[in-house]
Amino acid sequence: MPNLSILFPGWKCQIHKEYERARDESLNPWLQHWIEDEATYQKLQAAEFGIFAAILCAEFTFEKLCTVAKYFTWFFIWDDIFDCGYFEHDEIGLAAYRETSAAYFKSVLRGQGEYPDLSGWNNELRNALQCWDEVGVHIRRTCAEGTCEVILNRLLSYVESVNRVDTIYDDGRIPSIEAYWERRELTAGVYPVVAIIPYDTVLSP
Repeated sequence: MPNLSILFPGWKCQIHKEYERARDESLNPWLQHWIEDEATYQKLQAAEFGIFAAILCAEFTFEKLCTVAKYFTWFFIWDDIFDCGYFEHDEIGLAAYRETSAAYFKSVLRGQGEYPDLSGWNNELRNALQCWDEVGVHIRRTCAEGTCEVILNRLLSYVESVNRVDTIYDDGRIPSIEAYWERRELTAGVYPVVAIIPYDTVLSP
């Protein structure tokens, strides 16, 4: 990104000193436990999504680094289910999984309602939610209720928007740039990532 240092003159780019340990002892074993497909596991491992967390959490605890790394990586796990066309010909299943995902986050982050029954989904779909259990526990334990509420609301917006980006073309017209970017930012998980920043940088470990 050009001129980043001009936009943020007080920011010094650095990486958490224990990033490699977090990757080897926490993030990669977590991926290996929850991702059954070997090719997918290797792809996610090679991407090293935790580097972004290691930069954002450069001066914070090892535990927090591990949680944020998993938080960021989870978007790629969950989103790939839709990008790879799992529900391409199953609108009913898609709607049901969205509903289950929303209920899951409400329960894990805010204690709203019961933890949903995931037994009706196959391992891949079930794991894509259950892998977030430890992330949610740490965030809920560490964050103020208001922060948890913000994160939840952004996650719910993301869950609702995924796999619906093409609906802006339904009337046969090319959308405006503003309409396209609004939808794209929702489906890309921009807002849930921004919402986690108070957890990273403001609250004490």
